[in-house]
Amino acid sequence: MTADIMSGLEKIAQEHGHICFGLAVGYRASLLVIDKFEIDPLTKEDELVVVMQENSCCEDAVRMTTGCSWQNGTLVVQQCGRAVFIFYNNTVGKAIRLTLKDELVGSWQEIHELKNKIFKKTASKKEKEYFKEMNQCLVKMITIAQNEDLFDIEHFNMTLLVKLSYYDSLCIPVNSANSNASQSA
Repeated sequence: MTADIMSGLEKIAQEHGHICFGLAVGYRASLLVIDKFEIDPLTKEDELVVVMQENSCCEDAVRMTTGCSWQNGTLVVQQCGRAVFIFYNNTVGKAIRLTLKDELVGSWQEIHELKNKIFKKTASKKEKEYFKEMNQCLVKMITIAQNEDLFDIEHFNMTLLVKLSYYDSLCIPVNSANSNASQSA
């Protein structure tokens, strides 16, 4: 399975431009949901809707893997600064919220800070080297980890009755689904 994950990630990276932590996280989140919902999202438009609470390389992975996009109203990206994905399957009225595990959030924040310094051309040579090593290590870890080691997984019932536009804001607080959510093992 790890070879399949890496192969798929490399295909996405060809269009995205590079393999990175964010791309790997978005790809794994998408694969998990496709498996849990037992769907082929690329053949059924509007069956799957995704709300992401972080704008990063994850967005490209989710878009390319699921076929969801802001252009067709099936992908909404919010700037909440959290690695949270909410996938809605409108056909069955179910949703899955994936939240990057707390153990990985520190790495998520650190790699984003380093990436920003590199883009702004304020990173030292040592910081650039550390970023490259850290990114490679995290990507490898993400490709071999079990889903439950990457994400907190919550299932709940919900259907979106309208298509979302790029400008819509759909915020579901972190604990809103807890009363009817079931943790998945």
